[in-house]
Amino acid sequence: MKEKEKRTKSAMPIYVSALTWLVFAVFIPMYRIENIGLAFASSIVIYILSRRFFADKVEYVEKFVTTGDKSADEVILKGRKLLEDLQKNNKKISDAKMKAQINLLFDYGNKILNFVQSDVSKISNIGMFMDYFLPTTIKLLNNYLELTKNKNETTALAKENIEKLVEKIVTNFKNELDGLYEDRAMDIKLEVAVMEEMIKREGLLKDGL
Repeated sequence: MKEKEKRTKSAMPIYVSALTWLVFAVFIPMYRIENIGLAFASSIVIYILSRRFFADKVEYVEKFVTTGDKSADEVILKGRKLLEDLQKNNKKISDAKMKAQINLLFDYGNKILNFVQSDVSKISNIGMFMDYFLPTTIKLLNNYLELTKNKNETTALAKENIEKLVEKIVTNFKNELDGLYEDRAMDIKLEVAVMEEMIKREGLLKDGL
């Protein structure tokens, strides 16, 4: 994902410029051509000056970068949307410890998606993560938020169980990410071994052995 700048122009300069016409209409006879021209010129000047005081609203939105593999892109985009839902739910949670756990989930989840986006050959490795763990975690958070609305002994116990489970899910997400890197390390180790063997054979051939 890359950030893309999005600018929204403020409407206030237009309102201020329109107000200029209203002021002229109240205090100056507008049936004269010269007064109309003066009002027009004044509104333009005031609009330009107002633009300096009312700056554009700048937002940074994430732009999805394709991998070139349509099926992989669909999986990654689905994962991004699920992580967005995760963050939306987290904003509604007041418990600091729980919020910290969800932030970890988002961080690990984002790193997992970044990994497979850079290496689509590993997309099949995150099947359980995408199809079960991530969507189920969001369902758990939805239930957690519902329980928060009804405070009693039963809901308090249910919330506590979800909090403990979320801690385990954090570990699962971390292990998922670690597994991807371990798998890559094995691939590199194999490539190095093959390369070393090729170099060795090339050397033997040149020596006439």
